[in-house]
Amino acid sequence: MSKTTIEEPKITHSREAELYLASALVTSEDSLKHFAQLIESHGAEIKKSESLGQKQLHHPINKHGSLYLLSVFFTAVPATVPAIEADLRRDDTIERALVTTWRADINQPMRSARGRTDRVSKEKEQE
Repeated sequence: MSKTTIEEPKITHSREAELYLASALVTSEDSLKHFAQLIESHGAEIKKSESLGQKQLHHPINKHGSLYLLSVFFTAVPATVPAIEADLRRDDTIERALVTTWRADINQPMRSARGRTDRVSKEKEQE
């Protein structure tokens, strides 16, 4: 009688770097360099970083009515992202932070204007 063995499927984890977007709300616009260095300390490669200016908040965050919005595009191995997120939560200069995957072109706007109509053109059509 021959013995047959059933091989279990091998689970492979992607070791290739993926593109991510890290966004943060901070109290000072000068925190962009610190924010990028914090991400780079985990072996990530910064592709683009920018300050999107001061944003008025609908609800205060830690008694701040307005905060600066920073964004950093970076590539990293997926296994390092939880460590990056943990460091962003622990940092005192960062009020809120979010790391998401990014599958589009870095220079592409986040929202597309597809399907939107300009209010001025609607008013002109009604006249």
